[in-house]
Amino acid sequence: MKTKSKSVGFGILLIAASVAVHAAQFGDFTYESSGGTITITGYTGPGGAVTIPATIDGLPVTGIRGSYNPVEPYWTEGFAHCISLTSITIPNSVTTIELAAFAYCTSLATVTVGDSVNVIGNQAFHGCTNLITVTLGSSVNSIGFCAFRSCTGLTNVAIPDSVTSIGDYAFFGCAGLTSVTIPNSVTSIGAAAFTGCTGLTSVEIPDSVTSLGGGWSDRGGAQGAFANCTGLTNVIIGSGVTNIGSYAFYGCSGLKTVEIPDSVGDIPDHAFAG
Repeated sequence: MKTKSKSVGFGILLIAASVAVHAAQFGDFTYESSGGTITITGYTGPGGAVTIPATIDGLPVTGIRGSYNPVEPYWTEGFAHCISLTSITIPNSVTTIELAAFAYCTSLATVTVGDSVNVIGNQAFHGCTNLITVTLGSSVNSIGFCAFRSCTGLTNVAIPDSVTSIGDYAFFGCAGLTSVTIPNSVTSIGAAAFTGCTGLTSVEIPDSVTSLGGGWSDRGGAQGAFANCTGLTNVIIGSGVTNIGSYAFYGCSGLKTVEIPDSVGDIPDHAFAG
């Protein structure tokens, strides 16, 4: 039994060694290697236009680290708070953009996301107030919670037809947004996804969407998917929608025409209040 115990323990040590994480520096990037892949953990360069390398030391760069810290400055890894960054190009090797990876990069104007990224993480570009242009890769299937929240400079978004869900607060407070194209691949639009997008004038919700998020928060008020979009004048709701969330179009004071399909069985309280 003793021999067996020692053997098992030695095996565990070998496994632990094989998945060890190694931190290092490559040019202006800090990174970690684990399991034959690289994750960018930080940036120490002068800013400006930055292209993330596809490989480091022959290994593919597959992730961009992000984090949340409950103590200010809250986001402490990745590119968060890199106020000198003006554009970022993410290569096709990257599959993951983590939580708040680029949060509050307030000079960031242009983002190009490679074709292998599946998820735009929660708060990934939260507070990038000068962000104007975003090109999303063809593999993105989910835009996370608060992913582009308060990106007030964003004027238009072309969401690729690989996206199936737009998360809660994804584009909350993007006041400069004047147009958004929602593809037929999207099945759900989360609570407050476009709340406060006062520059939006028209929205067409495709037939693939089955529900529009809604609700009310005592701290934040109306949480409807398009609440307080005061510039919105025309809405077409696709034939797949069965549920319009409460407060969905609350405070859309400029709204003139709405097309509601037969699939909707009930219009909840406050859906079009104000």
